[in-house]
Amino acid sequence: NVNQHGCKRIRWLLLSALAICQLPAAAAGTADLTLADSIQMALNNNHSIKESAIDLESAQWKLAEAVRSKGMTVSWSSSAERLGGGLYENVDYNREFANALEASLPVYTSGKLESQIKSSRYGVEATAFTTENERQRIRELVATDYFTILKYRSDVQVYEDSVRDLKEHLR
Repeated sequence: NVNQHGCKRIRWLLLSALAICQLPAAAAGTADLTLADSIQMALNNNHSIKESAIDLESAQWKLAEAVRSKGMTVSWSSSAERLGGGLYENVDYNREFANALEASLPVYTSGKLESQIKSSRYGVEATAFTTENERQRIRELVATDYFTILKYRSDVQVYEDSVRDLKEHLR
């Protein structure tokens, strides 16, 4: 499943980032990664959010296309032909050119264009909601994992303190 794969990648990314932050920096101690930084990093590196953003842009372009279809359309065509053969022996020219310009404006569409515009607006809204839903899901996932890591970190500290106390007790 694509979502499960995305969740695994986010967890791996978050765990890696926290692990890297736990390595001692050169004479500076450790650098902590805040929850806000973790969320921002996950949002910036998540492929499903990037795909959702592209889908939203596509839906916005479809809406713009539907709105433009209510306006005037202009088309132009041209052709060029070379003439020859028995029928054209008495003619002074051997080429023929043609141009056509056409303008049209939809006067009555029986609501077809209006329904396309309305449908496109709904598409933009649905895509925006899907994108925001994905962003919220990533935030929740990162926050859950972040606090799980903090709990593990605290547990490790407690265990290390217990080991140290027991070693002192044995002396």
